[in-house]
Amino acid sequence: MKKLTKPIILKTRRTCIRPFTLKDYNSFKERIDNLPPSKNKHDLASLFPKDTSKKGFREFMKGSLTTTKKKEYIDLAIYNKKTDEWLGSVYLYHIRKGSFQKANIDYFIFSPFWKKGYGKEACKKVIDYAFNTLKLKRIEATIIKDNIPSIRLAMSIGMLPEGIRRSFCYYMGKKRVDVKVFAIVKY
Repeated sequence: MKKLTKPIILKTRRTCIRPFTLKDYNSFKERIDNLPPSKNKHDLASLFPKDTSKKGFREFMKGSLTTTKKKEYIDLAIYNKKTDEWLGSVYLYHIRKGSFQKANIDYFIFSPFWKKGYGKEACKKVIDYAFNTLKLKRIEATIIKDNIPSIRLAMSIGMLPEGIRRSFCYYMGKKRVDVKVFAIVKY
């Protein structure tokens, strides 16, 4: 895998996709302090830290950077290019080279920015990065089977359904759930 010595910065027409930095504190605080109530059971707003102090942000960011440095996990925040608002995040994880040449992708967009194309725009760019810079051949998404908006996003970026993994993971720490598996490949 290509060494991740300098920060990954990806740009789309409307977004900048990059790791968190200490300069992002104000955007982090603004977003977390003003989160609307969760709109549905897949809205992850409730999972964010309640401590929006600078110390709390450093702890939040430290976890992100620690996992990113392992080179098996890339955690990128999605920012609006014009306003520098934090819109959500996208992750590549379980990055494997060798005979696998694959990674998993996960993503979320904060509810005020749903249905505006930011998730699609960011995911397409990160998949392009995975294929063309990291030289991966397969990207998978495992999506809770009733998360229809996420399934639509995966399909809109060219991912195809491959099946269901039963009792795959604990969801929100409560119960094990089935997930649908989607993938996109580059030959």
